[in-house]
Amino acid sequence: MRLVLAFAVLTACGNDPVHHLPDAPCVPALADYSIMLSTPQAYACHDPFHASIVFTNASCAPVTVADVKVTGTVTNGACTPPPPGMSGGITISAHNSGTLTFAGGMFCCKPGACPTPFQCDEHYIWTVDTDLGPVTATADAHLSLDACDVICP
Repeated sequence: MRLVLAFAVLTACGNDPVHHLPDAPCVPALADYSIMLSTPQAYACHDPFHASIVFTNASCAPVTVADVKVTGTVTNGACTPPPPGMSGGITISAHNSGTLTFAGGMFCCKPGACPTPFQCDEHYIWTVDTDLGPVTATADAHLSLDACDVICP
């Protein structure tokens, strides 16, 4: 009787001795996203503001990056805080990376040329808005604008 029972169990499993579970549903999470910011640590007169962000999507589904925002604050010196900036977005497929570039105008003084000496430090917060929420990174930059002749509009 035991032999018959064992045969019935083996034939019920079919020829494949491995049981396959159904695929888990794809549920992306904000923790699956990361950014690596690349921006200069210093700017001089006539240097344009710029940065690039490599956005990595380690999730199982595409992610839409709606926009990238940057806000800056002056941490040292008499500079005027920069205006906030924004860049358009992209869609990044699952298990892939995309590069977002950000460019701004040259650093400037108002009114007229910058005094000498004119040194400042600024702190920037980069926010990448995704369909699941924001991902942020920060960067600091030193501004060396002694006698800069670029006049702000």
